[in-house]
Amino acid sequence: MHVSGSINSTLILKDEHTKYITHNYRNKRRRKMSSECPGKNAWPELVGTNGDYAASVIERENRRVDAVVILDGTPVTADFRCDRVRVRVDNNRIVVKVPTAG
Repeated sequence: MHVSGSINSTLILKDEHTKYITHNYRNKRRRKMSSECPGKNAWPELVGTNGDYAASVIERENRRVDAVVILDGTPVTADFRCDRVRVRVDNNRIVVKVPTAG
């Protein structure tokens, strides 16, 4: 089988039995999204509020998640988990980004 193209574009595959098969590589590596998680999974209304208050609201509105308050810019793992919501706050503990499951 012969492969041409790049990892960030459409791959063109050719073998002895087939003419050309195109395959969009990006669709195979699709990242999970918070919308795939059960229950409420985003809290835009909490941006600008106190992070600890936001965490309590999140855990009350979706009992399946644990809300974790972190300083915005703190390195975090890239794994996706429907049972986790990161509440990103500034130095004054004010929510600066929309908390979402993941």
